[in-house]
Amino acid sequence: MQSGTTLTALIEDSLREALARRREARPDQPIELATFRGEGLLPGVDLRDGVALRNRMDGFECS
Repeated sequence: MQSGTTLTALIEDSLREALARRREARPDQPIELATFRGEGLLPGVDLRDGVALRNRMDGFECS
């Protein structure tokens, strides 16, 4: 079967249509974020330092 289009274009169009259908079928729902009561971050925790944050969460000492 020839349609004058490339396999890449066919795949791209199919993927685009599938994603559009998925988006239409599932309306956005509010996301419930986990919260806690407390005084905020522990002393020395810097949310901008991803490596130190992961180390602290994994139980490694941070300095």
